This record gives sequence, structure tokens and C-alpha cells, in this order.
Amino acid sequence: MKKSYPTIFAVLLFAFTSFNTQKETLENKKIEWSIPVCITNTDRIPYSSPIFSVINSEYIIFPYTESSFLPPDYRNINLYVRKLQNGILSDTINFTNSIYTAREPVIKTDRKGITHLIWGYNQTTPTGFTHIRSTDNYYSFYNNSVWSTPEIIFHKDALEINNSYDNPILHLDSRNRLHLLWRVRDSKTGPHLYLKVEENCMWSEVKEVPFLTADYDFDIDKDDKFHMVILRPENSGGYDENSVYYCFSTDYGESWSKPVLVHKSGYQRASIVQILLDQKNNIHIIWTKHLTGNKFGCEAIYHSYSSDGVLWSEPKNAVPQSVDGFLYFSAAIDKNNKIHLVYDLWGGFAIGPVKLSYTCWDGTSWSVPEDLFNDAEWPFMELDSTGYLHLLFVDAMKGYRYYTKTLNPVITKVDEKKNDIPDKYGLYQNFPNPFNPTTTINYQLPNDGFVTIKVYDMLSKEVAVLVNENKSAGYYKIDFNASKLTSGVYIYTITANNFIQSKKMLLMK
Repeated sequence: MKKSYPTIFAVLLFAFTSFNTQKETLENKKIEWSIPVCITNTDRIPYSSPIFSVINSEYIIFPYTESSFLPPDYRNINLYVRKLQNGILSDTINFTNSIYTAREPVIKTDRKGITHLIWGYNQTTPTGFTHIRSTDNYYSFYNNSVWSTPEIIFHKDALEINNSYDNPILHLDSRNRLHLLWRVRDSKTGPHLYLKVEENCMWSEVKEVPFLTADYDFDIDKDDKFHMVILRPENSGGYDENSVYYCFSTDYGESWSKPVLVHKSGYQRASIVQILLDQKNNIHIIWTKHLTGNKFGCEAIYHSYSSDGVLWSEPKNAVPQSVDGFLYFSAAIDKNNKIHLVYDLWGGFAIGPVKLSYTCWDGTSWSVPEDLFNDAEWPFMELDSTGYLHLLFVDAMKGYRYYTKTLNPVITKVDEKKNDIPDKYGLYQNFPNPFNPTTTINYQLPNDGFVTIKVYDMLSKEVAVLVNENKSAGYYKIDFNASKLTSGVYIYTITANNFIQSKKMLLMK
């Protein structure tokens, strides 16, 4: 999850420590991390939080913004990209070449292997040390070892001292389309969210999401349902500042449910939030929480979950309460529904974060925290499709970014019953049939692989994509809503590995 907060530099020296966790996998093996690799230049100052895109367990792309902070270019904040492949670090590419302000890159690689990169930009010439706010969203994609020419995909004039591009998040839906959500800060009307959709490297018109938010996160489940958590500022004299709310969308962000209160903050506001979806369709929300009114660090990291988005578990503290405070965290959930959480612990104002720590949730309780690295901050973590955890963090004193990953997958098998795996591929007749306007389609897979299920009219024109993603072996069903189609006969086709099968269905309105 991408976060945009200024780096807090420590006065302590950076020292790496080896790290072994407590028992972690189903086979009770300990997690071990590779030796961290410095992936940024050592003579520049960072201006963005860590982010990366995992192509596979041995191929990572890192975007970041930095400034030399030396005359005459001390105001220039440029966007850089670097690759780490099979242990070899590539040369650095300067994407913006001595511009004045590049901000908050966000990156994602789709299922076709195309990497998409978005960042904020402003061409205004600053005077002195004036901070320039982002007004434009720029976009480039990486395909066949070549980056496309950057292009503007959104522009909004700067709002007083506020940014028009802030805190971006990218996610893929089942049709391999990217959804970009970002915040526009407006001192008069509040911080609004905006959404754009990418398909085949082309972007849709922008649409506004009707929420004010101090912080937010969203994710998309396998049925393309959007799940969002927002810290919604309240106008009640500060008593309910940044309470935690959940909402959802079933039409790709065109409309949203009424937000449901997950946690009421009172005077002790929430600060940073992340949402996770597990294999059982449970929704997990993790957030930092102020307990003493300290505005620089939070004294608790809370976790709550729900199976329906309506009833939520009592928030539990994921780690022992700290008198110093937590600044940032990053979480990932694996195929066995275990949550992996990395966080930095703040040591006080002028000292900065002093260490990164790790804990995990096994479905019942959180493990005893284990220290990762000293004098480190700004963790960003992702889990790849093969079960490796990837971690990027920042040297708390100098701002260098360091990358490490687990030496082995954090899980070596998925908790499944062998009898639940079919012995052959199959696509079944939809039911009901005829239908109006919804019907259910069942299918089965004996092996893991990439699956597509598409619907065509009688002229062979594609009218819907129901599945377009990697699937594990097992039994599945899809609820298809044809309310936007006219009455008639349609054909639905599954393609999985070398298996292709089609069936007809009749829509009668």
C-alpha cells in the first residue's frame, strides 16, 4: 500500500541485523530474510515512500523520487526507476530529467507482464525553497523491455497549498484492467478521491468518489467487488476525528454503499489504514491508533475483520502497546489466510524510528513480535504468487532504500483437502436457463493455471468477460448479470491451459 509521509531522519547509525522469526509455515520452519540490497543512489535525498512491483520472485522494479539537494538543482525532485533481476541491479533511469517536482510514484504489473507506472508532476518554476504541489498525473508503461513516452492522464490546477495528486493506489480487476484511485486535497471542500480505469494501456475519463477521507485503502476481490476503508473526518468538535469506515462498490466504482462504522475514534484518532481480503472472502482492516493524543506517532496497531462488511470483530491490538509510538506499517495476507505485518517503532521526536519489527496473525491471535532491522523506517511489503515475502524499507538516517525477501516461501502448501480437487476440466450448463437477468455458471479445474471465461453473442462479438486471471485447482461458480444485454442466445466459453469448452444460454426478458 502506498503512503505519502515525509521521511523522518534519525541520528543513529544504520546497522543491519540477521532476522529469524518464530515458527511460521505449516511445516514449522522459520522465516529467514536475504541480505538487504541498497537499490537507491547514496548521494541524493528521498522524497517518496518505498514502492515496487514484483514481476516474479527474482525480478523487481523499483520507482522512487529523489533530489540531489545541491545547487543549482537543489529544488529538483526527479523520478527514477531501477530493476533487480536475478540478483543483478540495473543502471538507474531518470524518468523526468531535472524537473522541479515529481511526486508519489505508484506501480503495478498486470497479468500480461506489462508494468504500469503513474506519478505526480508540476512544471511550475519554484522560487527559493517554495514547495511545488502536484497538478498532473503522468503515466508510462513498460513492455518488451521498453518504457513508453510519458503522457498526462489527469490535470487539475493546484488548490492553494494543496496537492491535486496525492496518496495513489493501483489494483487489477479480473479483466486485467487497472483501477487508479488517488486523493485531491481541497482546503475548502475536503480531501476528495478520484478514480480512473486503464484497459490496453488506455485510460478512461475520471470519476469522483463521493467520500472525504483523511486516509484510505481499497482492494478488489475475485468477483470484482471493490472494498474500501476510509478514515472519515467528522464535524463534531474533534470528538470523532478519523473514525474507521467500510464501504463497497459492485459496479467498478460507479456507485458506493453507505459507509459502515468499524471503529469510532472519539478523541483518539486513527491515522494510517490498510484493507486486506482473504481466501474465505473475509475483510480485514488494520490501522494505527492514537491513545495519548501524540500527533507524531500512534501507540497502537488495531485489527478488525468481517465476513459481510456489516458486523465487525472487536478491534484487537496486533502488537503490544508502545509508549513511543508506531509510524508506518505494511501487511500482506497469504493463501492460508495468515496476515504478515511489518511496522516501524518510533523512538521519539528528534530520534526517529529505531527499528522494524514483524508479527503474524494465524486466524486466532498475533505472534510475539520479532525485530527485523535497527534504525529503519517506511516498510513496504508484498507477497508474490509463489509465496515469497518482499520487503522494502528506508535507512532512517540517510534515506537509502533497502530491499530484502524471504529465502523461502512463507507457506509451502495450501490448507486444502485432496478430495476437493477435481480430476478433469469441466464447464457446466448455467442455471437457471433460460434466465432473466441473472444466472450461475459452474466450472472446475484439476490444475492451477490462467483461466478465461467470456460471453459472446451469436455474431461472435464479445459482450462480457467473467474470468480472466490465474486460478488454483478446484471448483468454482460465477454469478452472471445480463441486465445490460438484450434478449437472445449467447455462448460462454472457458479457456484453461489447453482446455476449451463452450455452452449456450438463453436470456429472456
